[in-house]
Amino acid sequence: MSKNLKLKILLIINLILSSLQIDSSKVIIISFSKSGNTQIISDYINKSTKITLYNIKPKNSYPSSYDETLKIAENEQNTNARPEIDNPLTDISNYDIILLGYPLWYGHLPNIVVTQLELLDLENKEIYPFNTHGSSGISNSVNDIKKYASDANVHNGFPIKGSDAKSGNSNVKTQVNDWLNNIGINIVEDVEFTNGKFLKVTFLNFIFWIFVIF
Repeated sequence: MSKNLKLKILLIINLILSSLQIDSSKVIIISFSKSGNTQIISDYINKSTKITLYNIKPKNSYPSSYDETLKIAENEQNTNARPEIDNPLTDISNYDIILLGYPLWYGHLPNIVVTQLELLDLENKEIYPFNTHGSSGISNSVNDIKKYASDANVHNGFPIKGSDAKSGNSNVKTQVNDWLNNIGINIVEDVEFTNGKFLKVTFLNFIFWIFVIF
């Protein structure tokens, strides 16, 4: 195969990819994490795609004790509480798509995430949920999002085992990348999943050099 033909094929691939890509400036990650597992995934997406990340921070921090946090989470669900957020996000008019990250609490969306959703105008927004969990997958959380974000288009959720996220399992990186690719979001930096190092090579540059060298 001649170099000219390779470059023409590359241009065609780039045009196809560009037509399928989502403008990352129109996407925001909204994430809540207590133990840090969801934060690992959110940080990875933020670093590898350059998409804006907003972290939901409770005004009154949850206890460090796992058991105590579970008790509070259960009480919040039973009383339909709306925990206060420190410096809440109130305007997402510049964004069309939300990547919504959270841990699964008793099979549901944490109430503090509900607090955040109810502060936003979500009409015609696209919401792509992702969550970390112990063994319950998505459970009822996507239905919760549909309930509290009824004006938005809520897509199927993407569950990740919290232990896999914490371990830096390379398979998780592949799964996250595949999920983003299916949405139409490009990986623009190859980030080491375990420690966040940047390898300074973009996905499209990688394709380019494959064609040029071979």
